[in-house]
Amino acid sequence: MAFFEEWDDDDRMEALFSSSAIFDAKMLHAWKPAVLWTLRGRATDNSKNSALTPSLLIFPESLARRFVRKGVEPVPVVLNHVLSHMIQDKDLIHLEEFQAMCEQVSLPRWLFRTAVVTPARWGLHSLHSLWNDESSTSSAARRIPPGPYLPMEVLKTIAHAIVDFVMSELEPTERTFCLSQNDHATCGPRLSCSFHALCLRVGASISDEMAIPSILKDLAPTEFAWIAKYLAWSKQAVIRGDLLKIHRGQSPALVTAGDESLLVLQHMIATLEVSMAKLQAKMDETKAKAVARKRANNLTDALVYLRHSKTLGDSLAQRQAGLLNLLQTEHQLRDMHVQALVVDGYKVASASMHHVRDSLGLTANAVDDAVAEWQIVADEASQIDVLLSSTAPGVAFDDDALAAELEALSNVAPETTASNVADSVAEEAIHLPKPAQSPVHDGGVHALATRVAQLNMSK
Repeated sequence: MAFFEEWDDDDRMEALFSSSAIFDAKMLHAWKPAVLWTLRGRATDNSKNSALTPSLLIFPESLARRFVRKGVEPVPVVLNHVLSHMIQDKDLIHLEEFQAMCEQVSLPRWLFRTAVVTPARWGLHSLHSLWNDESSTSSAARRIPPGPYLPMEVLKTIAHAIVDFVMSELEPTERTFCLSQNDHATCGPRLSCSFHALCLRVGASISDEMAIPSILKDLAPTEFAWIAKYLAWSKQAVIRGDLLKIHRGQSPALVTAGDESLLVLQHMIATLEVSMAKLQAKMDETKAKAVARKRANNLTDALVYLRHSKTLGDSLAQRQAGLLNLLQTEHQLRDMHVQALVVDGYKVASASMHHVRDSLGLTANAVDDAVAEWQIVADEASQIDVLLSSTAPGVAFDDDALAAELEALSNVAPETTASNVADSVAEEAIHLPKPAQSPVHDGGVHALATRVAQLNMSK
């Protein structure tokens, strides 16, 4: 924490310890987490301090002793100012107010407390202030009622850690716990169904010593009751009698008879285990006495102790058989709870399928009508394809004749085909008509021949 990191800074701590801190908002925000830090019962270097007891409760009258530095305590007006702001911001709630808040489970009680009790209390407080001429409105001058107070932010963090641990590590049948420490002799840290044991397990699972939930390892067992009440008040658990069931969800949970039967069975098993351990120790002690008497040549007493040891052994065997039956019964009960969850899953799935089927109209009649209509449309489309693919009237070809002609054409030799083509071309050329010659063309040729003859004669 920044507050204790500067613990050795004389100038800084002198400012925080002096009355000037009440005029500085930054110093106020430095003091608030420091007050919550003292709940851990640790020194400024996070080491354990035997003089500081870990607790969820804050007592204003003794808070200054947790901030002694070099033999000097903070000015009382500073702590008074800090606590007043924390109470005003609902960071701290008086224990009586917290209990009243947790008991407001019904609307009539809430209306009565809100409309009658609280105004009357504040009215009496105002009259008391006027009677004592307490005209100052400063939070530093206002007297704080004696504690204890509960830090709501710390309770919220611890409750969140407990619920996270339960939901991630425990089965649904293991989320009901026993709150009583008096009704059940075996209920305590050793028994897994104890809320005390749960808090210790959560505290041990926190590896960060600086984390707030690590305080669970060192709290007094009586303070776990405030955590349980906060869980119930924040709707993260339900309490029925001495039983607490942790849950997370919108739907409210209930402590059922099955949950209670499992807890009772666990207590019986734990009680039987304790009695078996005691009986085993007594049997070993009796055997040791028989051996000692035998070594002392007192055969009569040795036989008596040996017979008694055999009797204790028979009783131990009976209890072992009973323990086995109880363990099997507990296993069967847990299996039945799981089977009930499976059945609930089937019910939810069935209801969901009904809803989806109804919303989408997936009924047998609707599907039958849709398939029949589709069949009609498909048949009409097939008929249309047949009509469009038919040939024109009077145009008909014999597929077998066309195939035979195509086969004959494909069997003709390529050379024969080529010569036939050439002969046909030549024959066509012979029969082609010759182009007619015009008179102009004949006269030109005759004149050209006469000129050539004259040239030859001149030579």
